[in-house]
Amino acid sequence: MRKRTVLIGLVLIAAAGGGLYYYKNYYTQEKSASAESAEGSVYMSKVSDIMDQGALGIKTRLVGVVDPQESKDIKLDSDKQLKETFVEVGDEVKKGDPLFSYDVEAMKQKIQEADLELEEMNNTLQTMNQQLNELNVQASKAKESEKQAYNLQILSAQNSIHKQEYNISVKQLERAQLEKNVDNAVVYSDIDGIVKSINSDSSGSGDSYNYGSSGSNAFMTILATGDYRIKGTCNEMNIYSLYVGEQMVIRPRADEDKIYTGVVSKIETEPATDNNNNNGYSDSSAESSKYHFYVTVNEAMDLMLGQHVIMEEDTGETEEKTGLWIPNYYVVSDDETNTYYVWSCDDNQKVCKKEISVGEIDEEMLEYQILDGLTENDYIAFPDELTQEGMEAVLPDSMENGENQGDAGNAGVMNVME
Repeated sequence: MRKRTVLIGLVLIAAAGGGLYYYKNYYTQEKSASAESAEGSVYMSKVSDIMDQGALGIKTRLVGVVDPQESKDIKLDSDKQLKETFVEVGDEVKKGDPLFSYDVEAMKQKIQEADLELEEMNNTLQTMNQQLNELNVQASKAKESEKQAYNLQILSAQNSIHKQEYNISVKQLERAQLEKNVDNAVVYSDIDGIVKSINSDSSGSGDSYNYGSSGSNAFMTILATGDYRIKGTCNEMNIYSLYVGEQMVIRPRADEDKIYTGVVSKIETEPATDNNNNNGYSDSSAESSKYHFYVTVNEAMDLMLGQHVIMEEDTGETEEKTGLWIPNYYVVSDDETNTYYVWSCDDNQKVCKKEISVGEIDEEMLEYQILDGLTENDYIAFPDELTQEGMEAVLPDSMENGENQGDAGNAGVMNVME
């Protein structure tokens, strides 16, 4: 029995020794080889390509057009006939420049006719006053029984005189209006601006000047120069994301590297009635109502009137920050060691952890300031639970469609082109 126990013990010792030998010579080597050649690939982005891309999330981009702070509609006088137009669409005009003139020859003829009528009416009035005087003299000499008849004739004569005086005053007013029209035969601009439109078929009447947006019966529209504003367009899906006082980032459509800032000054709650597309883009949602809003630019612009722009909420990306900043979703915090790292790659293009030192945190843009451990020329990957050290790192230059990679920060931007 004792011999059997010893034999079993020797067998167990031999087995343990064999297991230890296998672990040291095979298992550890296989594990090391597995780490060096982990299956799968990890796509990398260059740090310089993802810097200052801001927070993840949907940012609505709205289109707009540079618009004047003021516009004037000029209507034709229905009592006058257009004679000559001195400007063309696109002309720049100054305050006091002539715009167009009316034909006043017929009015001058009417003035002459009115002068003749007034002369005749005044002669008639003089005769009527003489007759009234004669009636008064005769009434004073008449018998008592005849005075009542004279009094009735005098009363009638006085009424006729009053009526004649009234007719003369009306004719004088007509003549004064004709003379005023002749004096105002030429219509002048009372603002500095640019001629936006001239409607030769316009037959609209009313006040010569009408403030506001161009109407269909306006003969001429002048856009004021000087301070501009942005006239934006949104739809019923995103109008409620705007509010008066909201800070906006403005980028010219032709050059989005230029950045201006502004503030929403007005939001129209009534749907736009104009059917034309002010912003020059096709409408992708014909069934959706459009609304206009206006943005006052904070600083002087070198934008041109009518130029198209793109606007979005200002979340702080226009503030200049020193140093290297990357989106916080690339940074991994190791709570056990109280350190930070990113998934990067070594010289052999193998995925590895790279420890970094972080500084300030931009809460609005959700960005970390990198103090050490990373440069703009390094490559990093989006953290994933499946990422392992030793995996193949795919760099943007080695991708078949490299120009489309490294733009993870732009994935959350939604374009809303009205």
